[in-house]
Amino acid sequence: MRELRARNGRFASTAGIYKLHIADASNRYELLVFDRTSRLIGPLNEWYRLRKARGSPRTRDSYLAMLCPFVGFLINNDYAWNAEPDLVREYTRQYLIASGCVRRRPTATTSL
Repeated sequence: MRELRARNGRFASTAGIYKLHIADASNRYELLVFDRTSRLIGPLNEWYRLRKARGSPRTRDSYLAMLCPFVGFLINNDYAWNAEPDLVREYTRQYLIASGCVRRRPTATTSL
């Protein structure tokens, strides 16, 4: 088994998310994702396992790297990943604002 700690990403690191590669080929999971209290993050683990049959491994790893900061944000704020869609949209909005994304209204001089 090989442990991988999140090196980049403000929210991934503050949530303490880390990954553990499982070398045993008979195991259903080849990678496990944990939070700072060493609890499994079920949604990320299942997502990673289910994506094995689709696309390249590098794409799956890239997507996981993008999901970890958002899930870290949810964990830090005690938000449920499977909340009602309107709440998840609000959590996403809060995450983007906390990440430094700024929403600007289009101006008359802005063209597409």
